[in-house]
Amino acid sequence: AGKNQKNAEQKLEEMKDDLNAMKMDMQAQSMEDIQSLRNTLENLIEISFRQEDIMEEMKGMSGEDPRFNEATKEQRAILDGMTVVEDSLRELGKRIVQIETTVNRELILSRNNMEKSIKAMTVRKLDNVSRHQQLAMTSINNLSLLLDEVVNQLQQQMMQSAGQCKKPGNSKPSPSSMKKM
Repeated sequence: AGKNQKNAEQKLEEMKDDLNAMKMDMQAQSMEDIQSLRNTLENLIEISFRQEDIMEEMKGMSGEDPRFNEATKEQRAILDGMTVVEDSLRELGKRIVQIETTVNRELILSRNNMEKSIKAMTVRKLDNVSRHQQLAMTSINNLSLLLDEVVNQLQQQMMQSAGQCKKPGNSKPSPSSMKKM
């Protein structure tokens, strides 16, 4: 019986070590996920600022303005920049099912409105350009807010799980708690 108990203790110790290794791997993966999400968020914010800049620049333009072609190129570059972010966000949506519908909707809206803005720019319909740029920026900002919320929640979960890893009873009792005993 003593030998079986010794084997069981050894197995339990091995399982404990395996569990701790898994926790460490999961924490490392979570840190990588958070960093990846932060990078995506930074890219989204940069795209939003670029969109805002081009909107401001176009406010003072007429359809005959020679800067119009450059603005159209910049709008295309912003749309191209969204492609990288879209891939990351779609993957995130697949992993976090609760946000998938919102992510897909906002991605579609931002892309469609940027494309419509570019079409309006090519035919020099300034009212349509402005409206579609604003709608695209709104979707980009909605995605940024959502992503920021996800990053914050993941960080809180990591903090909570790190707090749960501490073993109860490892701290020394305080003198005041000793008096109560």
